[in-house]
Amino acid sequence: VAMAMFAPVLKSRDIIKSLSQLRINITEESLTKPTSQRVAEIFAAIIRHFQGTDPLANPPTVDDDPDEAEFYADALVLVRLSDDVRIFLKSLMVEDYQLSDLLRPEASRLAQ
Repeated sequence: VAMAMFAPVLKSRDIIKSLSQLRINITEESLTKPTSQRVAEIFAAIIRHFQGTDPLANPPTVDDDPDEAEFYADALVLVRLSDDVRIFLKSLMVEDYQLSDLLRPEASRLAQ
């Protein structure tokens, strides 16, 4: 699911097969019509598999207005996940990951 610096190098079926071998189940639609929530789940599963940590577990607490706390906690979880994804992809020499890849994923950045 890594986004290459120039274009994805794997076709959707190859990504699905590779992730399936890691027990990360995705559908073709996850790649061709990606949603922020589904891409976050996929990235979190990859981080869990390779780094042994769950970036979506233990959401940070916010000592603020209770109505705003949930909003900030959700935002902090996404920022933490994005940082984990950026560091992981950078270790694979993928340099062009951006927060928008998580917030507004594009099929063309995920697979051929």
